[in-house]
Parts: sequence; C-alpha cells; structure tokens
Amino acid sequence: MGERLDAEGAVLEPLDVGEVRAAVRRLRDEGVEAVCSAFSHSYLNPTHERAAAAIVREEMPERGCRCRRRYARSSASTCVAAPPR
Repeated sequence: MGERLDAEGAVLEPLDVGEVRAAVRRLRDEGVEAVCSAFSHSYLNPTHERAAAAIVREEMPERGCRCRRRYARSSASTCVAAPPR
C-alpha cells in the first residue's frame, strides 16, 4: 500500500484510503476472515494505522484488533486474527 512515515513519524507518503478500502473489500470478497496490519513507525504517529483500522472495521465489522509497538502489534495481531481450528 502507498503509505510511509519516517523514523520520526513524519509523513513521507500519505495513506491512500481508496487503495486501503479497495484492498479490504477485495480480501473480504475473497473470503478472508481476518485482516491485521502493522505500519512502520506508527507508534510515533498512529494516524495512518488508525485510518486503515477504521476502514477494516467498516468493511469487516466482525473482526478487529489494536496492539502497540511494531513487533508486538504484528505478532499479537496475527495470533488474534488467526481463526481457531
């Protein structure tokens, strides 16, 4: 996805919310049951990650997770998003 923050949290490339929405709809239409994301440097500037999460909640309201710090966020989100077997 087109989006990038620098190591201080400044926006280098703005989030394309249309691209996010299209991607989430495509995943939903393909039967994906969960979506998790972790944006680099969002602990400094969570605006893009929160916007993407809001779109996921709108398009797939039955799933959602919010975590902190990149490694913890991505690993915890993956565990939470994984459907039970």
